[in-house]
Amino acid sequence: MDITLSFLSWLSALIVVGALIAAAISDFSSLTIPNWCPATVAAFYVPFAYTLNMTATELALHYGLGALIYLIGRSLTSLGVIGGGDVKLMAATVIWTGPGMTIQLLLMVAVSGGLLALFTLYVRKVLSGKPRGREPWWLNPPKGTPAGIPYGIPISMVGLLLIVHMFGFK
Repeated sequence: MDITLSFLSWLSALIVVGALIAAAISDFSSLTIPNWCPATVAAFYVPFAYTLNMTATELALHYGLGALIYLIGRSLTSLGVIGGGDVKLMAATVIWTGPGMTIQLLLMVAVSGGLLALFTLYVRKVLSGKPRGREPWWLNPPKGTPAGIPYGIPISMVGLLLIVHMFGFK
């Protein structure tokens, strides 16, 4: 564990952790991710990078990679594959992971998101036709209503895992 990082590093990371948790909770409850969550994640990488004496080129690489993921994700959004909030959150999280951990992030989100999708489909089958209870609406959507899957949950959780790993926690 590297406790020698500055107060600004820790503050930036804690704010990002809060935004990722808020994104996961919001996506779970309403299948929406407020825009402030990915905006906060993306914005607070600047003070974090500053504390690491990151060069402008390295910083541009992190944000450029986030922009690339965003553009790829927007094309998937136009095809109805993934939601816009999920794309923004993924792009913002990629800014933090950078080129060294982007593949890890994408693979871990794909696996955990796939497991969430399988679990969701199973629960929907079990709840199908039963009266609605206290569960989130997307777990038991009304018949004929297309309901998505809250991929913000695995994006946030994997992002948290990798950010914690960046700080040296094992």
